[in-house]
Amino acid sequence: MDAKYTPTDCARCNKLHICTGTPLCKCYEIPVSAELLEYIADHFETCLCPICIEELKK
Repeated sequence: MDAKYTPTDCARCNKLHICTGTPLCKCYEIPVSAELLEYIADHFETCLCPICIEELKK
């Protein structure tokens, strides 16, 4: 399997998800504020799953 499609653990909930690190990734489809992007970068070392991103938007 191509490494960019290998399941990885979400840095927030630890559930497996696929992160491609490219605009094809589901997270690129989720509109987030600059403040939320900064929060995520400051508090998590790796990517988050789409569910966690949506939860943080609330």
